[in-house]
Amino acid sequence: MGRARVGRAILLAVLAPALAWGCRRAPTSPTPSPPSPPTLRVLAPQATILVPGESAQLQAMKYESGGSADRTTAATWTSSDPLVATVSPGGLVVAVATGNADVSASVDGLTAAIGIRVTTSHAQLTGRIDPEVAADIIAHNQNAGYLANRYPGTITRFDLPIRVYVDRSFLVFDPCAQHAANTWQSLTHLPVSIITENVEPRIQMIVLPTDDNRARTLTRSVNLDNSLRGVSVIMPTSWGHGCPDTYENTVTHEFGHALGIMGHPDWGGIMAYLQPGVYLGLRRPSEREVRMLVELYKLPLGAHLEPDGTWVVR
Repeated sequence: MGRARVGRAILLAVLAPALAWGCRRAPTSPTPSPPSPPTLRVLAPQATILVPGESAQLQAMKYESGGSADRTTAATWTSSDPLVATVSPGGLVVAVATGNADVSASVDGLTAAIGIRVTTSHAQLTGRIDPEVAADIIAHNQNAGYLANRYPGTITRFDLPIRVYVDRSFLVFDPCAQHAANTWQSLTHLPVSIITENVEPRIQMIVLPTDDNRARTLTRSVNLDNSLRGVSVIMPTSWGHGCPDTYENTVTHEFGHALGIMGHPDWGGIMAYLQPGVYLGLRRPSEREVRMLVELYKLPLGAHLEPDGTWVVR
């Protein structure tokens, strides 16, 4: 279970209906925007990796403006590798042999997937990090009260390398994307690769209408070990184009969310907000924000941190 130069069009995102870190308001007056398009997510109750013979019940949830609906029984379920994991017409996954498989649900013209990992055992992995860093990770990642953290109590991050897809719509903010990606990569030294296909796992940069005229980060799908598969950094269509300082700060801020800083810690860096729409931070991430991400990505997927800095993968 244990697990550069960044191109001009780089950025992160989580396109998911329910979870959103809604952040900075646009400096221009809000304009009406159409309802968000319907989306589908595959949810799983377990925060564990499966071993052969174990099962997990999945759920297909459809989100639209105004609510959500359980479409599990109406969906068509498929496994990318039935030799690793099978799935029943009702979304019940059964682990067959070690390996990885994507289980997909399709309904109402929408498709979503979740990654299934099958390992030989549930043997525990343990370790320890600086308790001060552990406290930051616990508060602003592991136990953060956001839907991006599908399984509170387990760290949430991408598997490496971090893959970035820049939607063509985001090219109007291209200098912002380049600045944000270069800033975080140069400070954290995390491996970032650019992909040309919009496939998971990835951070997606996209421009979409938003009902409240705010930039935001959304999560589309998460694996059973709480590793992110799809995250979208969204800029509102009403913001225009180009990359003034305000937009540059915003994109860099949202990039930090996508990497794993889920809250708005008041550390004097790029992630800090006094209240919704009031930005306190600097254009450059603080040492504390960088340290949190560096240590977060050293932890194995599925790790649970304790306040004393000890961690365990169950």
